Amino acid sequence: MNAIFTDNPDYNPATNTYDIRTSVYPSTLLSNFAPNAFVFDGVACASLEGFLQSLKVQDSQCQVEICALVGGRAMRAGRRYDWKTAQTLYWRGVPFPRLSSDYRRLLQAAFRACYEQNPDYRAALASTAGMKLDHSIGKTDPTQTVLTIEEFTDILTWLRDELPEGGCITSPAGI
Repeated sequence: MNAIFTDNPDYNPATNTYDIRTSVYPSTLLSNFAPNAFVFDGVACASLEGFLQSLKVQDSQCQVEICALVGGRAMRAGRRYDWKTAQTLYWRGVPFPRLSSDYRRLLQAAFRACYEQNPDYRAALASTAGMKLDHSIGKTDPTQTVLTIEEFTDILTWLRDELPEGGCITSPAGI
């Protein structure tokens, strides 16, 4: 085990599980609230949270503005929009039904862009090699959140476990 996990409150050695939930490394970089800047589909994103919150907005210009936000500011900006009633999210004017495979692929592609463009994010994720990932502060109902615990941890596990030399990955079928 990596020495950074010896006294890490997010690591449970009994289950070999790392819970992304505090302000302790590597959670500090793996959290959607972290300022991991990346460009996705030509849009500058200051954080994954900015990207995720922007999906609640149909207007492309407003999305660009929300993508530029980090952490709590991004979360608060997204709270103003009701996406739950229609269960539809948007990227660059294109609607994505929340429970669709197209939406899942959109999430994977955005996380992949962040992963490929941020060496510190890749290193933080690599430090959890061999561990089960969790996010106990997240939600489980996909009709109530734009990213469930399972989606988040599945995507991170996929990125981490597909890590080749040099950091860039190929997508699983259909992504």
